[in-house]
Amino acid sequence: MSLEVKIDKKKDSAYVIYLDGSLDSETYTDCEKQIAQVLQEKPRAFIFDLNNLSYISSAGLSVVFRTKKEIEKNNASFSIVNVQPNIKKVFDAVKVISEDLFATMDGTDEQLDRYIDHVIKKLKPENTQDNPPPQE
Repeated sequence: MSLEVKIDKKKDSAYVIYLDGSLDSETYTDCEKQIAQVLQEKPRAFIFDLNNLSYISSAGLSVVFRTKKEIEKNNASFSIVNVQPNIKKVFDAVKVISEDLFATMDGTDEQLDRYIDHVIKKLKPENTQDNPPPQE
């Protein structure tokens, strides 16, 4: 099977990665290459939209887990939205990603934008190392 990866840069350095098809041993390397380009941009929020993902293998799960780890190393937000029931069962079986990282959207840009606003507000301000808190 094939996989189409669409990357959509939103406001405030938030990226939505839309996966369509099968994320498996034949498609994961191309997916990782495209995600690596996004990671170079140091996103503040990274959202996998899996609405059109029909299959995920262990290789595909590894892509998601490695991406989550890289995003969280940079104190950015990571989430997964619109997971189909058959894909959710795979995530539930491995129990590596907590339930609070999953969200369901109604497919509208407005709802996704509100979700991104919510996620960004929960993050620490950018460049916290460059702007230390005032000394008392």
